[in-house]
Amino acid sequence: PFLDQACSIGGPRFCGDGVGTSDKRISDDGKAADARACSGGADSVQCMLTKVARYAPVGGSAKLRPSRDFFQKQCDEKNAGGCYKLALIAHEESPMSARDAYDKACKAGSNEACVNLGYMYLMGEGGPEDEGKARLLFVAACDGGDAMGCMNQGSYVFTTRGVAKDDKLALAKFEQACAGGEAIACFNAGVMFNLGIATAVDATKAQERFKSACTDGVVQACKAKR
Repeated sequence: PFLDQACSIGGPRFCGDGVGTSDKRISDDGKAADARACSGGADSVQCMLTKVARYAPVGGSAKLRPSRDFFQKQCDEKNAGGCYKLALIAHEESPMSARDAYDKACKAGSNEACVNLGYMYLMGEGGPEDEGKARLLFVAACDGGDAMGCMNQGSYVFTTRGVAKDDKLALAKFEQACAGGEAIACFNAGVMFNLGIATAVDATKAQERFKSACTDGVVQACKAKR
């Protein structure tokens, strides 16, 4: 694979699978990515943020609980948003029941619910791990236009979680997620353009992605931009 060869030839910037932010990236304040030091430099593969993410209500589910009956009524009427809100509440109270709630919301059309259900399968929350189901849910969310779903799909194939490594697809999904407003995906795409992973080296595009991600609070992107 490209990275295996590049790691031995090009040095530490090409080595590693990424550090990620996963569950830290579940609310607005999660936009400020992990500021840990990376031995290969901020524009290295080691610093790519490739752990999966999920959605969570700002301030936690406590703000949603008073409206539980209303969300239940919506969900009973097959309103995907209502089912999703119930699932968010259940996620903190009973992860096992949250899986069922997210599944219902996902099938009703909530891409956010598909992302969160995929996260639960991947992390083994509320039941056994199932990487295959997680991947399919991220793909479904991305196909439905959800930027976080695309970012998770990109991370999934970049770090070879149960599937063949596919850097070209990873870059495409990071770019799709970046266009949808996922700053971490912009940073990841920037690293790939900067190092020429699955694409020709393009310093201009790399800096554009770094600047975009930095503006949205990704600390590593601010370190990588010039």
